[in-house]
Amino acid sequence: MKRFYLGFGLTITIIIGLLSISTPTEAASKKVTLKLSDGGTYYGEVLNGKPHGKGTARWGKTEVYSGDWVSGTRQGKGKYTYTLVEGGGVPFEDYNESNMGHGTGEFTTKTYTGSWINDTYHGKGKEITQWLEVQYLTSDGKVYPVNDRYNNTINDGTFNQGKMSQGYYAIHSSDTVSLGYTDHTTTITLKNDYFNEKLTGDKDFFDTIINYKKKHGSSEKYIGIKPSEFSKGTLTSGKFTGVTHLIDYSDSVSYSKQVIMNDNVLKEHHITSTAFHKDRKNTINEFLQAIKPYSVKINTISDEIMSLKDINYEGMIPR
Repeated sequence: MKRFYLGFGLTITIIIGLLSISTPTEAASKKVTLKLSDGGTYYGEVLNGKPHGKGTARWGKTEVYSGDWVSGTRQGKGKYTYTLVEGGGVPFEDYNESNMGHGTGEFTTKTYTGSWINDTYHGKGKEITQWLEVQYLTSDGKVYPVNDRYNNTINDGTFNQGKMSQGYYAIHSSDTVSLGYTDHTTTITLKNDYFNEKLTGDKDFFDTIINYKKKHGSSEKYIGIKPSEFSKGTLTSGKFTGVTHLIDYSDSVSYSKQVIMNDNVLKEHHITSTAFHKDRKNTINEFLQAIKPYSVKINTISDEIMSLKDINYEGMIPR
């Protein structure tokens, strides 16, 4: 399955403190093989009959972990890979005796590289997940991808008990790319449908949905940009105070400006298209300045999500 896109980007840098990790301080120098209580097989350093030090564990053909261990648990630095091939086995409408075995399947791959505590992602790390739906015929042993049924995700930052608590993400599904960054003060989200150039190269941003929030005391500075409207102001307890510009396509195209307080429109008046586009350009420039510290990393993760190779499903038949 081939897809042709140019990258899409914008964005954000961050200082992420590494959580302190307990690492093994003593382990047997000799490597041995162990059978784990959960059914896995381990080969590596051992202390008191448990994985301790450097080693690799495998759980069937699905899961592999290679890295640091402490007293039988994954702890320290390590890489985890997961592969799952599933088949629904549901016949299609054209099912008949000549194409028995015709059905659907799913492929999922996941890789996490980073810090672990007590068998869980915890600390600085990076997770890449890919999912693909296929049709298959067991009679000829071939697998066929379903158009536009795939999803790739990258999470790169600091994890807390298996979930990313702060950092960057990118999602590519069909022709949609979503990028984002979050920490305890800042949230940036960008979503682009059917894009054909880098986001920073599209001065109008008419194909992009943008949200920016930055905490200031008890409120948040807010910038929101959509194809047919944009807003700038503050959010307090989730309620917006500021100015919103709108495009109305109901009859002929018209433009308006609203003054809003706590989600209530205080006044609204029509403006010219020239005034609308001038204010929109100023708002976009303010947004670009606000996210400038994050731009290198967001552009990097944008390019990375677009360059991910398709899952290598050749020769694998869902069962």
